[in-house]
Amino acid sequence: MDKKIYKAGAYIRLSREDGNKFEESNSIKNQRDLINEFIDEQDDISIYGYYSDDGRTGTNFDRPGFQRMMKDMYDKKIDCIIVKDLSRFGRNYIEVGRYIDYIFPSMGIRFISINDNIDNVKNPESLNSVIVPFKNLMNDEYCRDIARKVKKVKEVQRLNGEITSGSAPYGYLLKDKNYVIDLEVKDIITMIFEMCIAGESSTKIAYKLNEENIDCPKEHFCKRNNVEHSKKYYWDSTKISNILKNEVYCGTLVQGKTTTLNNKVRVSVPVPKEDWIRVENHHEPIIDKETFKKAQECILSRTTATKLKRNVFNSIFRGYLKCYDCKKNMVKTSCNKYKDKTYLVYNCFTYKRMSKKLCLSRSIKYEELMSKVIEKINSDTEFLIDFEINKLDSMHDNEELVKIADEISLKNKRMEELENLKKEILYDLKKDLITNDDYDFYFETYNNEMKKLLKELNKLKEKEFTLSHDKRIIKDFIRCFKKYRNLDELNEKILEELIEVIYVKSDKSIEIIYLNNDVYEMIRNFSKEISNGEK
Repeated sequence: MDKKIYKAGAYIRLSREDGNKFEESNSIKNQRDLINEFIDEQDDISIYGYYSDDGRTGTNFDRPGFQRMMKDMYDKKIDCIIVKDLSRFGRNYIEVGRYIDYIFPSMGIRFISINDNIDNVKNPESLNSVIVPFKNLMNDEYCRDIARKVKKVKEVQRLNGEITSGSAPYGYLLKDKNYVIDLEVKDIITMIFEMCIAGESSTKIAYKLNEENIDCPKEHFCKRNNVEHSKKYYWDSTKISNILKNEVYCGTLVQGKTTTLNNKVRVSVPVPKEDWIRVENHHEPIIDKETFKKAQECILSRTTATKLKRNVFNSIFRGYLKCYDCKKNMVKTSCNKYKDKTYLVYNCFTYKRMSKKLCLSRSIKYEELMSKVIEKINSDTEFLIDFEINKLDSMHDNEELVKIADEISLKNKRMEELENLKKEILYDLKKDLITNDDYDFYFETYNNEMKKLLKELNKLKEKEFTLSHDKRIIKDFIRCFKKYRNLDELNEKILEELIEVIYVKSDKSIEIIYLNNDVYEMIRNFSKEISNGEK
């Protein structure tokens, strides 16, 4: 019998958590040499490829090299994985255990950890040793300890006024680990604060900067660093607001605004403002502290006024309206009273708040929008009901479905007969009417026929499901609309059940994208096919 030759993937990893990146014991070269020496001594392993992750943490498995190796494993290109030791594979106790205890055995993968003397084929018991989970736990704890130390070091650095981020905010450049003013945009920062104090809102400031073709922070960064990008970036109210609220412009270094949940879950979470680390008079300011204070007072007064205004009229269309051309949200831009009646108008966000150059002007009154949406839903509901009554049955050949159902019934009947025959031969065997050999022969014959029937039944049921699937989802889709037939008033519940987005066009017409809109399009297309066929 030919000896099985395993196709091995050699996995190599080095990360910052290992200390000195060029430490010989864990260097990329050392790991590769060690694995090669091991493979040279084996007569049943050939190397398929090397998979490495340099500078990647072992606390998670979202690593390019590792994911490439997993893909080759699932594609059956490799059936053996070799690592220098368990810590190179990963430092997450739970995930490492999941791979070596469940995933690899279920995939038939041979796993070898050289320094840990683990080989689940030559020595299956090597994985059952108490030392394996202990080592995984120690590797996990090592990462946790390193993360705690790094966090503490960064905290001390921040308290000492050292900059721990690798970049500078808009308006500054990072040189020799300090912020120096970016003279190209210094005047823009000053102008933003002056406009704010003069009473201009963040929206109007962004609008003016876009109109004057002044580059926003991201656009400025891309040009300064020769970063290619496919689209142009613009100012908006959020960018302006972030600048106006940032103490960095009056010479105060603020760090530690966010943190991570733990060393495994690298999700940033906000830190309470009172816990931020602030160092005043850290670098040269662009604006003085009095100017910054006045800007904060203006922002607070406008925020309060805006909140009061918003409470006047709450629209059910919030989050549903978009401009058809630029795909930006439509925003509530005016809420005026005339003869004790409130009139609400929606405008394109891009045109109204960024620049007239960026999109066509469009607006629509709340009442007009409400009327158009109700009219459209009512029209589509009647169309869908008519389709269900007059056209749905012709979507698929009913005769074919009946034929499949008959075949399923016949095969189920034969399955019952075979079950009874198996019971009969067992009875005959107990009564010594047939020999053991006869019993084995008949049992295998009936069993093989049942297996064949079961495969055929599964194929028939799958075909039946496919043929009837479209009808089922269409009926479910239409059922949602039938609940609101002859609609005369909209509410949030109806929008939530039916609509994904409403596009407003330049001529004030609307286009509604329904939830499960692919089903709606399927109905429309099939309706056209039937109509064209009738012609």
